[in-house]
Amino acid sequence: MSVRLAQISDLHLPLWPMRWRKQDYHIKRLAGWLNMRWLFRRDSFALAETVAEALVRDIRQRQPHVVVLCGDVACLGFDEEFALAARLLRPLLETFPGVAVPGNHDYYLDDPACAGSFERHFAPWQCGLRIEQGVYPFALVLENLVLLAVNSAKPMKWPWDVRGEIGTQQLKHLQALLTRSEIRSRPCFLVTHYPLLRSDGRAETYFRRLTDAEALAEVLARHHVLAWLHGHRHHPYVHAPDIHRGFALLCCGSATLRRVWSYFELEWHEHRLQLKRRCYWLATREFVEVSQSELVLTLGP
Repeated sequence: MSVRLAQISDLHLPLWPMRWRKQDYHIKRLAGWLNMRWLFRRDSFALAETVAEALVRDIRQRQPHVVVLCGDVACLGFDEEFALAARLLRPLLETFPGVAVPGNHDYYLDDPACAGSFERHFAPWQCGLRIEQGVYPFALVLENLVLLAVNSAKPMKWPWDVRGEIGTQQLKHLQALLTRSEIRSRPCFLVTHYPLLRSDGRAETYFRRLTDAEALAEVLARHHVLAWLHGHRHHPYVHAPDIHRGFALLCCGSATLRRVWSYFELEWHEHRLQLKRRCYWLATREFVEVSQSELVLTLGP
């Protein structure tokens, strides 16, 4: 039996709150607001809400078995942004099972991260097996596949610092999940926001990197994880498994970035992963298939 997944990420829905509270004024949030309101991101995500609505229509028509959201639905981490994103995605939240992990823009500052705003608004995609009542990681167990949701986002103080981190506690719980009987008998896909590698195969730059990426990769290599699904980078790319890394890397790109408008439709069946990239076509205001490829994913010799 095959399972079809819709992998989406980096919607960056630009909602501007009418009034900022005193505690909202922070150097990082102010820098992000200037970028979204007046600089690069203003035009780049100008059609974000319109494209997000088309994305929802397309996924509903395609009828995947599960939706994977790799984070960054927000721009500045306001609760109002999560509410808008959840409203736009409600037809998917109410129809399809899924997993959702936050991105660095969702965990922009300590307050929204500690308040659990992202998790509250995307509660339908926060269900699964957990260890010791931790929020992350959690595992959504399907009939012939397991999706492992890991939070790689961590609030950072300075605007130029967008590093992520898994942390020792999550790594410990992830290893415990991977040894559970209902999980170790099934192939697994990891879901995070941050990547292991860039599109050219090199490691991320210092202030954009996942600080404990190698530690996470070692955990995956010791277990039955076949693919790492992520976002963060706004242009899509795929790295097939190689002799040094036994799992594939799949970045679906931004669903709402101008002239990228990308998401992945994945179909997993008997060690083969068929990948279709679907993109928004401005002329017809709908998503269409633009490429197709296939990966063979195995647990090794």
